[in-house]
Amino acid sequence: MAFHELLVAVVEKDNVDAELRKAIAAWAHSPFLFDAKLGDYLVELHKEAFRIAAQPKLIRDLGPTTVESIQLAAKLGPDKLALGGKLTELVGAFEHFLKLKDFSR
Repeated sequence: MAFHELLVAVVEKDNVDAELRKAIAAWAHSPFLFDAKLGDYLVELHKEAFRIAAQPKLIRDLGPTTVESIQLAAKLGPDKLALGGKLTELVGAFEHFLKLKDFSR
């Protein structure tokens, strides 16, 4: 859930520091719960979320009229949409490990 919250926050919010910290803390537990492949996947998601979350600050630091800041600003929206699109992929990554069953029987 920490990574789900992170992906949603990156798309919707300006400050995602709390979600980044929560996700990396959840990742730290992953070796005890999941295989290394899933842990590696979570690290890559975190890196991508961190990169996208840092873009607005980079744009401000570079100034609004530099070529690099204009390119970063133009890329920010599509990057956020692409990361948000990984929600389905994230669910699929956990599908093998987490199965809810009917416990009423």
